[in-house]
Amino acid sequence: MTLAVTVDTIIAGLNTGASATFLQLTIPVAIHNGQTVPVSVDFCLASLEEPSGTAWKTVWAPICFLEGNAPSTIAPGETKTFQWQVAAAISGPGNPTWGSPVVNGTYRLSLATAALGTLSSNTFSVNLLTTSTAAALDYSIQRPPRN
Repeated sequence: MTLAVTVDTIIAGLNTGASATFLQLTIPVAIHNGQTVPVSVDFCLASLEEPSGTAWKTVWAPICFLEGNAPSTIAPGETKTFQWQVAAAISGPGNPTWGSPVVNGTYRLSLATAALGTLSSNTFSVNLLTTSTAAALDYSIQRPPRN
């Protein structure tokens, strides 16, 4: 079974409320079942990890009873794609929290499975959306003149 994040870079945004600021991003995932039996995949068993020396450290995991996602079954030889939503409090009260002092960086997705243990994806970058990031992505964005 293979777990792949299908892009090299994910752009994250911030949602600021009255008492908390949440990081939000979408992870495009492809999971291929090379086994001879169906495999169950549960988003609630996913986590994001960042490198920490020679190991990897979990920086986010969903709170399952809040996510409301049911496990998905992948048939033998099948590849399924998913758009997994990540929301994490980076300041103020709220859960789940983002377990890193920074957002921009290199990450991987980890997924626990009953039959195969824990799978790890390829690495990818997360960049926080800023005005300069948006302008670099879309040249049609006009910057206001500076006085």
